[in-house]
Amino acid sequence: MKERNCKCELCKIESALRSSLDKGSRRADFHALTVGQPLPAAFDSPLSLIERLHCRDLGSNQQDLTDQILEWLIQAYHRGFENEVISETLGLAFIPALHHIYREVCSSFGGLAEEDVAQQAWAVFFHVLRRPSLVARHRYFSIAITRAVRKLMLKWAATEARFRSECDGEASAHVNVELAAPCAAGPAILLEELLNHCRRNGLLQSTDYDLLVKLKLEGLEAKEIAAADGAVSSVAVHHRMQRIMKRLRSMAVT
Repeated sequence: MKERNCKCELCKIESALRSSLDKGSRRADFHALTVGQPLPAAFDSPLSLIERLHCRDLGSNQQDLTDQILEWLIQAYHRGFENEVISETLGLAFIPALHHIYREVCSSFGGLAEEDVAQQAWAVFFHVLRRPSLVARHRYFSIAITRAVRKLMLKWAATEARFRSECDGEASAHVNVELAAPCAAGPAILLEELLNHCRRNGLLQSTDYDLLVKLKLEGLEAKEIAAADGAVSSVAVHHRMQRIMKRLRSMAVT
């Protein structure tokens, strides 16, 4: 949740996006894009759609509607619409999540400039949005995007802080880069390197690698992966993960 009277770079971006999307030209662009699309056409402006996505007082049965809205936005974004209304709407939709990640990184890596962290979070968000895997998704967009951005931001912050400490020669006095901090950036980076090593050396098949990345790095739960797959149960996903880990441990012993 954002702090009251926060004046960080992300809040400035949010203010600019709201002003832009409230313009008559943006409303017209939005209406043009929603022609023949019953779900988004139900909203009279991009800001009303944003209000629906940001609403917290919704029952669990409304999650499907949220995913359908995000799916439409992401599909439109990947189809290469030149109109900026889609990218601005997506950006504004995820500002609360980005702000939370921004605060976490600033708290854990005190030596980094807050403006740099905010700008990096914004850039990483759109980097994640361009992933082809998002187009194939149908559910849990918010979870997948937020976790991917958080993982990349923590990795960036740890690398940036380490680089700055090496340049300054006074890491302990100026930069909070304890890898054992609550954000647990260090273990995540080491695990990612280990999984990449196993895949490069033929110890992990691509499908097994993808599963471990989703479970161990992106933080998805077995039930979320099972729901996205549609052909397996959460129990089957969990058992498969256990078999993969057991095989890797046996390889390490031998």
